[in-house]
Amino acid sequence: MENFDYYRKMKNLKVTGLDPDEMSRGRFYRLMNGDQKPTIDDLTTISLFLNLSAYESTRVFYNQASIDNFLSDGADTTNDIWDSPAIMAIILETAHKLRTDTSYETKAYLIFSKIRHNKYIQTYFINTVYLIDLLVAEHENKSDVIERLLKKIYNDLVKREIWTTYEIALIFILSTSAAITDLELFWALSGKLDSLSDVAKDDYTTLSLITNLRFSLFETAIYKKDNFNIKRFYQSLQKVRQDHQMIYISFLQKLAEVIYLDLLGHPEDAAQTRKELMHSVRFILDNHLPDRPNETHFNQQYQLIADFTNEWRKEEQLDAYTNLLS
Repeated sequence: MENFDYYRKMKNLKVTGLDPDEMSRGRFYRLMNGDQKPTIDDLTTISLFLNLSAYESTRVFYNQASIDNFLSDGADTTNDIWDSPAIMAIILETAHKLRTDTSYETKAYLIFSKIRHNKYIQTYFINTVYLIDLLVAEHENKSDVIERLLKKIYNDLVKREIWTTYEIALIFILSTSAAITDLELFWALSGKLDSLSDVAKDDYTTLSLITNLRFSLFETAIYKKDNFNIKRFYQSLQKVRQDHQMIYISFLQKLAEVIYLDLLGHPEDAAQTRKELMHSVRFILDNHLPDRPNETHFNQQYQLIADFTNEWRKEEQLDAYTNLLS
């Protein structure tokens, strides 16, 4: 509960701001001091009072998982409650190191053991235990164990009516294993991505996982000379629409770089960067949509600043190669 009080103090919120009908100040302090255990209603009331963002909520409700923490001496993580995407990212990284660095085996097994024996994982994310056992079996070349565990995971996944980031990350990690040769399994799972995935439009981590998974299957289909699945996964990749807002932010960052190069007195570098930027804008953005940023939009933004900085140079009697910021 100390994390709740941390955010209250950081946001300079007074306990008097709590609705007394929802929670008394006395109960708030007893909860913060650990004298009483919170109910779901208590946690909801305090979260609303603190106006926690999604990031802050993750920091408050979950223990922070890291590879360094798992490898540290005496770190007891048996009762920790973790954010599942963070754990899946650690498993993915650990599996990659185990496959590519023979000296990492001891560390990898320790990390896997800490995760595998966590009570929260064993109770609510049993497929994570199966996944870790499968990755260890892959390292030890136990094909019969891999087949058995894969069947368990697959059977559980197809029974679910919704896939969240956790399930998608699970499939993605499985797809990185060269020991799993039954590609029909991945063809079947990938067919359910659209219908079962429950992903917010701004959940870029999960969207990236899905896109990488589809691209991996697209590549595999090519290597297998599987014409049907080559077409299938190409089409599924093209269905994913990029978030124009995020693309706009990236282009705006690059436009700022062009302007900054002009200010520093590097006109040739600025011109080349601007040329490459506009080529990317033309190639990626839908220029025929008037309500979206396009090449004309970025050129107008640039020209407004360029006209101003040119006048600035004239006033100071400076040429294009002089650093205006010195």
